[in-house]
Amino acid sequence: MWLETMGYKRDEVIGHWFGEFVTSEYRNIFGERFPCFKALGKVCGLEFDMLRKDGTTFIASFEGRIGYDEHNNFKQTHCIFIDVTEREKARRELSELNKNLETLVKERTLKLKAVNAELEAFNYSVSHDLRAPIRSMDGFTKILLERNKDILDEQSLDYLNRARKGCLRMRDLVDSLLKLSRISRKNLVKRTFDLSKLAKTIFDELKSTNSDRDVEIIIEEGLVINADMGLLQIAIENLIDNAWKFTALTDNPKIEFGSNKSKDELVFFIKDNGCGFNMEYADKLFTPFQRLHYENEYSGLGIGLATVRRIINIHNGRIWAESEVDKGTTLYFELPET
Repeated sequence: MWLETMGYKRDEVIGHWFGEFVTSEYRNIFGERFPCFKALGKVCGLEFDMLRKDGTTFIASFEGRIGYDEHNNFKQTHCIFIDVTEREKARRELSELNKNLETLVKERTLKLKAVNAELEAFNYSVSHDLRAPIRSMDGFTKILLERNKDILDEQSLDYLNRARKGCLRMRDLVDSLLKLSRISRKNLVKRTFDLSKLAKTIFDELKSTNSDRDVEIIIEEGLVINADMGLLQIAIENLIDNAWKFTALTDNPKIEFGSNKSKDELVFFIKDNGCGFNMEYADKLFTPFQRLHYENEYSGLGIGLATVRRIINIHNGRIWAESEVDKGTTLYFELPET
């Protein structure tokens, strides 16, 4: 078999050293390892590029025993070789691919660092360069209103009040953008905690600041999760605030926080019987500043659910919604267990 693979006849190899049949690249390696094989009396774990008679090569794996006579000369050798060219070729290609992948990861990491540096610069610009003129406009319009409220006509006063409202809204938008960007850069600090207790605390705070509203609250007890508690608190606050807001015009408002099993995964939900929305526009729901209701109906900036999705994404989870106009909305989210 070996003679056929190598392209030699028996009398052409008798008396020749085995190292003559490996490529020059491996000849020295074979010579270095041979004393070890000789001491062990066997060949094992040996793979070399073999050189055929016609000059072509293939990769062979060797296993065998080496015998000697009383004068320490070869007496007999039993050796099995297997052509592992395709396997070794695949291994070498994989090794090269891994090297290329490491290089690509390093390049992407450098690009990501550059993007993060640009984002930091943008945040600094937003925080300092935009807030100053907004404060100035708000301050000057406030002074104009206070000094001239007795001499300006109704329409002029309305214009100034609108300008002030615009300044305040712009300030809130800037603050929301900064909060959203900070969440994206936050390192996760996971721990196990009671999500039910967290939700109850948030609901209690809403009730205390909105004593005029009578909302039925249902919270499933004992919901435990392993996540970043600070981020999850922000997410749950936004989800509950949404449900609270969109049940404001509903008779007998009801909000439920609970869970259900889906394919052995624990899925959390916040369900309300509020105004709901058309699922045709569901793709806008988690996009910053995209609103599905008019501002004069329900207040807000359209940043809350975008923040929630960012937090869920950071945890490698997912979030989705089901809704029907005038029948309420259910927002679901799930996080990986680890």
